Amino acid sequence: MFKEYFKNISNDSFDEFSTTSVQALKKIVNNKSVILEMLDHVLEDEVLIEKSECYDFLDKIVIFSDEEKGVYARVSLFNNKYSNRIHYHRWNYSAYILSGGYKQMIYGIANGNEDITNLYPYTPKLIEQLSKGNYYSLHHSMIHSVIAIPDSVSICIRGCAYKDKFQAIDPATGNSWWQFGSKMEAKEERIMKSLYGDALRKRIEHIKKIIKLEGEYYV
Repeated sequence: MFKEYFKNISNDSFDEFSTTSVQALKKIVNNKSVILEMLDHVLEDEVLIEKSECYDFLDKIVIFSDEEKGVYARVSLFNNKYSNRIHYHRWNYSAYILSGGYKQMIYGIANGNEDITNLYPYTPKLIEQLSKGNYYSLHHSMIHSVIAIPDSVSICIRGCAYKDKFQAIDPATGNSWWQFGSKMEAKEERIMKSLYGDALRKRIEHIKKIIKLEGEYYV
């Protein structure tokens, strides 16, 4: 279901992924009803429910999954908690901001599973303000962080994984940790951040309410 929107996404290079994933995002966000239908469908799909996650500063609702191609789409909802975690990713991604916005800081490039604590005192090389209506793509090696406006909502398409783990740092405490893909993470961690049942339903309804307030077209 909804596979038609993602069929042309290519993981052959970052440039191809960026171009094809942004094209897919434009097709999706140009019709509000598509996003709302995809969110409703999550509650009927056990695979999507299992992949949705709840963190201390945001919720990730997975709305599309293609395991074979390594392409996934999710809607993220930021809350009012501190969110400036410095990290890189296991995969390339493209995103579109549906509501709100955030400040993104770029710190440099990680070579493989690099220990990025040597970036201290964590001074960004680039700071950009991303707002409703903005598209952007990020390479998996790019080290960044975001500070989001509460209730910001974005839709993201990610490509295939290039590594099994990535490192994250909380600059407020100096703590750092490694995060693994779902296939390698501990069962306890998976349970701790799982999002299902009434909690998932309430998050989806809240996101839908925000999207409905944002007007008919986004591009």
